[in-house]
Amino acid sequence: PLLMGAFSEVSKAITSSGYLLDCWMLDVRGSGTAKVLECWRTLCQAKRVKEIRDIGLWGANSKLMELFLQDQADMDMPSACAVETYTGKESDPTHHALMETLRRRCIPVVAYHLYGP
Repeated sequence: PLLMGAFSEVSKAITSSGYLLDCWMLDVRGSGTAKVLECWRTLCQAKRVKEIRDIGLWGANSKLMELFLQDQADMDMPSACAVETYTGKESDPTHHALMETLRRRCIPVVAYHLYGP
């Protein structure tokens, strides 16, 4: 959410340096639902005008994903979702629910903290 106001400038700086920007991931860890939805709508708009090809969520939980599954005309589904996953991590029902939701919707999972936090 911190970079949302500067999205266009950051995107231009990256692409003008010769890099491709394929997926913009919104880090939602510790952010309030209202702010996440506001920022997500901004990313959806950037995707619609072809500023970015794909948009995803970083650190979403099952409760937040349920908001994205509601049929809202101004919101796109995430193209990917980054989930904290590592060997020995305690499994809980909410993590299982999130993974099942992503699987059903065919949303690719990106794992982070593979070697532990």
